[in-house]
This record gives sequence, C-alpha cells and structure tokens, in this order.
Amino acid sequence: MSGHQRAVQSVVSRFGGQNALARQLGLRQSTVWGWVSKGRVPSWRIPEIIAAGAALHDPVRLTPADFFDLPSPTPRVAWARRSAPALITDQAPT
Repeated sequence: MSGHQRAVQSVVSRFGGQNALARQLGLRQSTVWGWVSKGRVPSWRIPEIIAAGAALHDPVRLTPADFFDLPSPTPRVAWARRSAPALITDQAPT
C-alpha cells in the first residue's frame, strides 16, 4: 500500500470504514473503494468529506492535509519554525 493509499484509508477509517463514509456522503461503497485503491480522493470531494465529518454526532475533524501523504518537515524547516515563528504564520505583521 502506498503512502497516498494509507492517507486515504486513514480518512476512511475515521468514519468507520468504506460503507459508513459512503452512506454519509450518499455514495456507493465501490466509489469509496476506488478512492482507497487509487490513493486519491477527487479534490472537489474533499470539502464535502470534511463537512460530513464535522456534522457527525461524534465529529471527525479533518483538514485537507489528511488526504495526502505529506513528507515530514526536514530538520532545517523544523529549526526555522522554532527560530522564527512570527515569520511562519497566517497573520499579517502588526
């Protein structure tokens, strides 16, 4: 199983499996199986899946990054984040 397949499988598992996610989205289980087997979810479905997870009684909290096999930051990036946190934010400088 590739890293991308593991990432998609992890998202699916958080919903309780392929059938549970398919039911939540009003899709067939075979559609979700296709996502897992290919290791990718159509980009236009990602916001729908995130919203479906948030709407559950026991919410599944997801971000777009959960759908991808992202590499861990290199030591240099980790050092930069620790050393200059004000430069690596989403906020404009004041």
